[in-house]
Amino acid sequence: MRQLTTLLDDLTFGEGPRWRNGFLYFSDFYDCVVKRVSLDGVVEEVVNVPKQPSGLGWLPDGRMLIVSMIDQKLMVFDGTSLAEYADLSDYATHHCNDMVVDGVGRAWVGNFGFDLDAELVLEPVVDRLGKWFAAGHRETERGERIGRRIALEPKR
Repeated sequence: MRQLTTLLDDLTFGEGPRWRNGFLYFSDFYDCVVKRVSLDGVVEEVVNVPKQPSGLGWLPDGRMLIVSMIDQKLMVFDGTSLAEYADLSDYATHHCNDMVVDGVGRAWVGNFGFDLDAELVLEPVVDRLGKWFAAGHRETERGERIGRRIALEPKR
């Protein structure tokens, strides 16, 4: 039987883990920092994201995409500076969250769809995963938290 080894602990809230080039990248979102850890357990801070980082991904040119939760933005980090890549506030009904980026750089960003600090009503909550960032696509992808499904919704 294999034995698990803890690489690190004492995270405030680890989110969006992604393996890349021998490192596990993740957002420690209450500390507002994207970090990475090696298999030897060496932790490095990659970049500070003041409005809470969440989902991570990479563009084909190697730049990192980072979801900035509170301000509903998709940020890009080139290894030196952090800049706005897309403003998602017209599409997200509340904080943005995780993300998937495909091999050509299209990003799908999820959001909570409701205020986590408000009273939760037990009814289906639809979670917009984000507008496709590629010209020519005519659908918007949606996920449903309670229904546990993803569907394509035709653009109007």
